[in-house]
Amino acid sequence: MRPLRPWSFGNPKRTEARIRREYAAWLLEQLPELPLHSRRTNALVDAYRTMTRLRVEAAREHQIGVSANFDTALIQHLDRRARQLHTAWDVLHKHMVALEMRELTGGEMTSDDAEMVLLAERLVEHLVLEVGDRP
Repeated sequence: MRPLRPWSFGNPKRTEARIRREYAAWLLEQLPELPLHSRRTNALVDAYRTMTRLRVEAAREHQIGVSANFDTALIQHLDRRARQLHTAWDVLHKHMVALEMRELTGGEMTSDDAEMVLLAERLVEHLVLEVGDRP
């Protein structure tokens, strides 16, 4: 079997598994090295929830501005704000995933790190839900 081109989906039956593997490998590479004393605290979870809410609101404001043909300077300002908040959220998100990954694995490398990092990311994303919002 010849190697797939980077843009190719290849065998549709295996596409999801391949994309998940590639994403998990990429995410593992992106996780920061954490100091030993780092722990998930209520303040950190609250900051993550706040940053997520602000990021979503900024993206919506930018979309509204573009759709409504706001002034170009205002659209550029909204775009810059949305990108800044996304960047800050991304740093915090990776930190939270690294903390969760360390909790799940006890700080040890496992043979199933790809699945563990995806689980850690799902658990972190569930932190954004308020108690009444849980499925």
